[in-house]
Amino acid sequence: MQEEYRRIKSEEERKNGLVIKLAVYGSVENITNLNLDQIDSQLDILDASVSLQCLVKDSRLILPNRSKVLIYIQLLKCM
Repeated sequence: MQEEYRRIKSEEERKNGLVIKLAVYGSVENITNLNLDQIDSQLDILDASVSLQCLVKDSRLILPNRSKVLIYIQLLKCM
């Protein structure tokens, strides 16, 4: 998965496309109180950045139809 992630990310960066900077999975309460400096040590929150970047195709996030996940997305335009 790491090789696929690097390939997709570099392709999206090259064309100024969709690059997932941070994606986390966990309960809304834990995410609301998230301390970004300690994300790796917070056991109730998982970093989903690599997994979601692997679902990007042609600068679009393609989620399977069977997905029943509530997703909060904050889009930041990087200059």
